[in-house]
Amino acid sequence: SFSCTQAYTSRFGSVAGVPTALLGVVWFGLVGLVAGFARTSESASVAGAYVFAFSTVGLAVILYLGYASFFVLGTGCLLCIGTYVSVIGIFVLSSLTKTIPMTQLPLRVSRDLRSAVGRPVALLFAMIYLAGVGSAVALFPSEKEAADAGNDEWGKNLRWPYSVFHEGPLARRGFWRAKIVAAQRFDA
Repeated sequence: SFSCTQAYTSRFGSVAGVPTALLGVVWFGLVGLVAGFARTSESASVAGAYVFAFSTVGLAVILYLGYASFFVLGTGCLLCIGTYVSVIGIFVLSSLTKTIPMTQLPLRVSRDLRSAVGRPVALLFAMIYLAGVGSAVALFPSEKEAADAGNDEWGKNLRWPYSVFHEGPLARRGFWRAKIVAAQRFDA
């Protein structure tokens, strides 16, 4: 059977309160950022090696999550399967593009970071990405907060006064502020 909800709400759906889907977005953004820094054929080769290193970690994670989904939970999630296919594709393609040995990457990190910092546009995109990741992780509701929101229709138990969409255990905050007050009953 297929159930994204069952996969998302299971114990495999978050790590330290941060949803695995959000961590996946961070991973794809990081891979895109590294690939975006490649300008010349030499830097593309180095970027391919970095992407291969990231995709090796990503492959290990999706193999674990795929096993958990299909064999532990007994269900599949179509969005997760799309992610699995994408990570495997990135792994295969990056393995074909890297031309430097993986053992040289630790020795190149500081030089490659200095090179990236020397390009203002690339640095701007990196800073925007890092700010976005930090904001997403910091502002994402905790599991307790989401559970409280699902059980409290007026939002009195929330840490922050955002509006609450009533979705039971999948409750989440909107990104606009609203003051929620109890309705006053008028009887004739």
